[in-house]
Amino acid sequence: MIPDGEAPIAEVVGANVRRLFESSGKSATAITFELIKSSNLEYFYDLMDGKRNITIRTLQKLAYIFGVSTVELLKGVRE
Repeated sequence: MIPDGEAPIAEVVGANVRRLFESSGKSATAITFELIKSSNLEYFYDLMDGKRNITIRTLQKLAYIFGVSTVELLKGVRE
């Protein structure tokens, strides 16, 4: 269940990660390896598509990788 007026967090985070990824100049492979110590690109692309539930730890790692605050990745949850 999602509270009224809120978007699904996985989708919002995914869209924000995609936006940051596209402007970062980093490769998907490099980000995925830094994130999960693997070159499994499916994980990263699923995350950007909002198909993966994200842990708080992963959210913070992504913020670190992109050089933004964790809150930046949650922008847009409340519509």
